[in-house]
Amino acid sequence: IHDGVLEWPDFGAGIRVECCFHCDGALAITEKELVFGSRDNGWEPRFGQPSFVPGSVMILSPVKATSLASVEDDYISGEDSQENYEVLLGCNSFKVKNLRNRGDGGKLRVTCEMRISRGKRSSLVSNAPTESSGNSDRKNLTPVTSNSIVSAPPPITFDRDFHNSSISLSQDCRTLTCVSSEGRGTAFASAGFIKGVHYWEVKIEQADVGSVFIGVAEKPTGASTSSSTSPFPHENQQRLNRWLGWGFVNFRATYTSGAERVYGAHCHSGDTVGVQLNCDTGRISFFLDGMKYGEHILNDLGCAFENVSPFGFNADGCGSGGFGQGAPSGIDGGRGGRYPANGVVRPRALWPVIGLRNSGDRVTISDKWTSSYGVDAVSVVNNITSVDEIMCWYSDCETSNLVKNRGDTKNTIPRWFIKESFMEYQRWQSEKWLHSSTRGGKGLDAYFDTSPAACASACSRLGLKIALLSGDIVSVRRSAGRVLELTEEAMILGAMHGRLYYRLISQKSEGGSLTEGGGRAWFWDESEVVDDGIKLISKGRGLGIDLPLIKKFRCPSKGGLRIVYASGAVLRSDLEIFDGSMNIGTIPQGTIIERRNVLERRINSCGVCRYRIKYEPVGEGWISGRIRGGKEEAIVELVESPSSASDVVPADESIEVNANCDEDEFDNEIITPEDAGSIWYENYSSRKRIDEVEELYTPGLDLSVKDINEFETLLRSSTFPGLTTLDSDCIFVSALSDIS
Repeated sequence: IHDGVLEWPDFGAGIRVECCFHCDGALAITEKELVFGSRDNGWEPRFGQPSFVPGSVMILSPVKATSLASVEDDYISGEDSQENYEVLLGCNSFKVKNLRNRGDGGKLRVTCEMRISRGKRSSLVSNAPTESSGNSDRKNLTPVTSNSIVSAPPPITFDRDFHNSSISLSQDCRTLTCVSSEGRGTAFASAGFIKGVHYWEVKIEQADVGSVFIGVAEKPTGASTSSSTSPFPHENQQRLNRWLGWGFVNFRATYTSGAERVYGAHCHSGDTVGVQLNCDTGRISFFLDGMKYGEHILNDLGCAFENVSPFGFNADGCGSGGFGQGAPSGIDGGRGGRYPANGVVRPRALWPVIGLRNSGDRVTISDKWTSSYGVDAVSVVNNITSVDEIMCWYSDCETSNLVKNRGDTKNTIPRWFIKESFMEYQRWQSEKWLHSSTRGGKGLDAYFDTSPAACASACSRLGLKIALLSGDIVSVRRSAGRVLELTEEAMILGAMHGRLYYRLISQKSEGGSLTEGGGRAWFWDESEVVDDGIKLISKGRGLGIDLPLIKKFRCPSKGGLRIVYASGAVLRSDLEIFDGSMNIGTIPQGTIIERRNVLERRINSCGVCRYRIKYEPVGEGWISGRIRGGKEEAIVELVESPSSASDVVPADESIEVNANCDEDEFDNEIITPEDAGSIWYENYSSRKRIDEVEELYTPGLDLSVKDINEFETLLRSSTFPGLTTLDSDCIFVSALSDIS
């Protein structure tokens, strides 16, 4: 049983919950109490009454695929739910006491459905023996740390029910296309944010100058933006025919409430715009990953809006967001300046929004995003009192002159401080963790796991053939769906949440991207590593050991693929679909491509599922799973069982294939990156023990601290002769600062 905070963005609230994990994979969530948000207002859709009702229980069970047909749409459309995430689904229902149905006067029943996606757990980790189990046969199969097995969050998608009619959504809900030029249509994402710091990226695929709006807004609920006149707000269908909230327009301007201001840089088709939302300080910033005069530009555009907060106030106690007295609504945006939040303010969530104006405009929200819950007010107060306690101890040491009398119990170092200091010392001594700022900016700094196992698991998630370890230097030829004209160099930092982070260390362009945000840590996705998108240029620390390929990147069916689109499948030379990718030929309808000729499966930067196949009459290249845009008709379908020889395309005669071996290989494929990382680490450990030359250590130079008692003893005696503790620490800190 674990405690946590469950956020409800639609209600602007956070609830303390108790989570009980069952052995069959089910999860029971019990809502205990309201942590933040309005207690007595706005809960009608949830409980049928204005007030929050504690004690609700939701039991969620894993949703498992029962047949090939049930997962085919996910694989063809490019959704990653089958490979990376496990979906839990549950609901609860109850009758409302004080409300009646308007139609027949009967009692109302409120049903609430919850869907949660969580990363699939490694079979090796979940079956790992404990130290007390006595089973040492598999101890080397579980090197993956707790930080590594924490899966990356599922990608942000757009809300199918909350967008203007002039905007169409792709089947995976990640791509928006403007289909008519009627006003300025707006679309909302499916995830809202109440607290913390959050960063996500949007790729502009096709757009005219000034026709794309990227930002955040509150969801409108009143009749002012509705197309109907029902007295019941929940029945009003929102038109969303104007740009709402605060955002950046792709002609070097910010936009809110009809007002524009010069900001940032021009963005064109192919560029990627990052958005940082800091709900705690009320700031919105933007980041540009694009091309300018043929050079790759990475630029932190700086703060675009201040004093924006879903709570109606910022750290200074005033702001321009929220829903309450004195705090302007965040739907249309906010006027400049600050406004006191008088009276009761009902917290509201801010949602990522996209606005499109011209027909043909198209954007895709990337799966590269990161989030931090931030520091709550209680933690801030606790930190302040803790610092005050340490400063008081220093003051007592100074006045009491404890240089000679170290045994005075009235002026001892706080025990909690010793414990935390020892934990930090152990973290530093392990040489496993690396701290760095990220592209998300202030508030999203991260600690990366530099262990070989964690890096190998992150590389497996990308579909790499070898493991790249912390400190390796690689050349970079791809970025955000582009093939770079000038190769860049990057250093591998480590892994976090299953992602492989890097830092650019060299650009051959004349721009200052490395000093303007480009030198911050960021991570790759699977579309950026194909065709030597990243290539090792230094002596690899992974000893050249092959990394197993997980099931996600292989053909998902035993029988291969069948071309079903009437015009056939266009074979292109590159994973991305752009002017630089060459059209190799067309594979006719009805052709079946054997599984052994389906070489690879990947999702490109626009969220399109692509297969690299070998087709002898034409050659080797990439085909799409579906048509892009419109009804997104399927181009290929999965073949459940191997077909007869007459239906299969010709294969290389020099290759002998055993169907039974293929089926065995299919059934024994590696599912999770953690499994692949564990298998790789076994081989890595064996090779390292053989190849590694034993280092010679001089006796008596072991400076490690064994336990917390020894650490406390050293801490109490760490003063220079004749100086107080405060003076000694000041000299030590000054020397350490000069050295670093």
